[in-house]
Amino acid sequence: MTTTSSMELKDIILNTNIGTYGPNHPMPDHHVLDLTLQIDT
Repeated sequence: MTTTSSMELKDIILNTNIGTYGPNHPMPDHHVLDLTLQIDT
């Protein structure tokens, strides 16, 4: 018997600093997360 579960997150706004930006590079106001997780057993 096979079981499948999935979860999907879309357009989650992350207000955090991710990455390194130089003094002349624009820094984004936020990052957006789209995630799909599927587990088959």
